[in-house]
Amino acid sequence: MNWFKSVVGLGVLAALAVLGWQARETRREVTALAARLDAPPAALPPSVAPRVPGDYLLEAPDVVELRFPIGADQDVVKLLGGQMAVRPDGTIFLGPLGSVTVAAATVGQAEERVRRHLGMDGVKLRVTQFNSKRYYVITDGGGYGEQVYPFPVTGSETVLDALANINGLPSVASKRNIWVARRSPHADHPWQILPVDWIGITQHGITTTNYQIMPGDRIYVKAQRIITIDTALARLLSPVERMLGVTLLGANVNNQIKGNVGGNNAP
Repeated sequence: MNWFKSVVGLGVLAALAVLGWQARETRREVTALAARLDAPPAALPPSVAPRVPGDYLLEAPDVVELRFPIGADQDVVKLLGGQMAVRPDGTIFLGPLGSVTVAAATVGQAEERVRRHLGMDGVKLRVTQFNSKRYYVITDGGGYGEQVYPFPVTGSETVLDALANINGLPSVASKRNIWVARRSPHADHPWQILPVDWIGITQHGITTTNYQIMPGDRIYVKAQRIITIDTALARLLSPVERMLGVTLLGANVNNQIKGNVGGNNAP
């Protein structure tokens, strides 16, 4: 049975090695994340009012709304006062007044095009649904991959709204390890990591970290570390367990055969 003890010893040593590696990786990950979270970007208050970045480019199927100044022709106001979608050809349809191309234009540029087309100053254009732009909720599976859920930006979602779209946190999620990754639209500006206080938002009504979601945001929900460690151990020990199971089964059968042969040869 010396070989059996050797196999068990190797399995134990391998498990200890994995535990040590996972502990080092966890410490490094926590240190790196803490360094980013200790200095969250300033001047990023949460908001529930739609905000449009100055360089946001309209595309199909965004939905826009025209607002007219006081004293504007009421017939035009009634005709064009509702919401309208950007069509696949990149235009918005103004009924009998024709169409205006707004695709690949900023909100300000689209406003100017509509004013010129209508011959009316003071017309405002507002984006009500950012359907061409998405945000993503990414959940860590604790060693079993990651799930990605894309959602269109409608202009007023917060972190709580986004996670409500996936029916809350998964069972393996860590309530203390959630953040919003926000890329900068400018190449020379750093990306931003916005930590989320899930317990504060849900249990205490604190909205400080209930950020408004912007196009392109990634909301990352990390799994509990103990789940990740358990998954890594299971993957490492599963082949060892199978090998030991087959070995023990073979030894059992061998002993039974020897016992039967010995019983038959007995006087």
